[in-house]
Order: sequence, then structure tokens, then C-alpha cells
Amino acid sequence: MKKENEELEKRCNEMNDVKMWTLLGQLASMEHFVAVMKYNRMKDLEAITVLANCDAFKDPTTMARTQGIRSGIYFFEKACLSEKKRIEEETENKRKNT
Repeated sequence: MKKENEELEKRCNEMNDVKMWTLLGQLASMEHFVAVMKYNRMKDLEAITVLANCDAFKDPTTMARTQGIRSGIYFFEKACLSEKKRIEEETENKRKNT
């Protein structure tokens, strides 16, 4: 597992931002994205359960971590869908101009 993590980390470091955004936009058009979002929604429901049962005064660290997880889930989905829309608009504009 450690070797896999090291390989993934290396690949992340080597990828430039333009490629990352392009791939995220393409991902939003794939069935894989639906699977990722289903998984994220399951994790979000778990996070909601933790938040509902967590005492912010007794366990502020758990509360903060859980809120961070929910933010990450939301921002990932929004980033992919926004990039997909941007790519579609860019493609449409290029089509209109040719």
C-alpha cells in the first residue's frame, strides 16, 4: 500500500493544473463520476450522522474534521461540474466561431 501511495503522490506532483482541470471536466461526463458521487453522498450521510451526535464542546476536533469532510465532498462535485460546464461552453463557442 505504501508503494501505491508513493506512486500516486509522484503522479500527482507531476500533473500540471491544466491537465488536472481538463480531466476533472471530462470525469463529470463519465459513469465513473456517478459512482464517485454516490460514494461521496454515502460518506456525507455518515458525516451528517456524526455531526448530529457530536457534542461540539466535548469533541471539537471530531466536529471540525467532519465539517471539513463535508466541505471537501461538496467542493469536489462543484469543481468537476463547473469545469465540465466551462469545457462545454468553450467547445460551443469554438463551434460557433468556425
